[in-house]
Amino acid sequence: MINQQTCYLAIDIGGSRIKACWMQTDETFFTKEYLNKLINNHIRLKSCLNENTSIEELVSLVKKVMIKLGIRDYLIKGVGISTAGIVNYL
Repeated sequence: MINQQTCYLAIDIGGSRIKACWMQTDETFFTKEYLNKLINNHIRLKSCLNENTSIEELVSLVKKVMIKLGIRDYLIKGVGISTAGIVNYL
């Protein structure tokens, strides 16, 4: 098995912007130095989501976020998604 880098992914879906950040899983404690490293691990994108967005479009967005963050080949161990309101993508 190839030794693959792992991380967690956090995505905040807002009305006009999508923010995303990733964290490596090898850290146990959130020291000041570690939190300072996270500054370079985030992006902001214009939101393309609306009430007619399909699950396929949402998955495509997550893939685009991973590419922009430079973690396309990472093993994602967990994803947290936050929204400002009710989301119904079914």
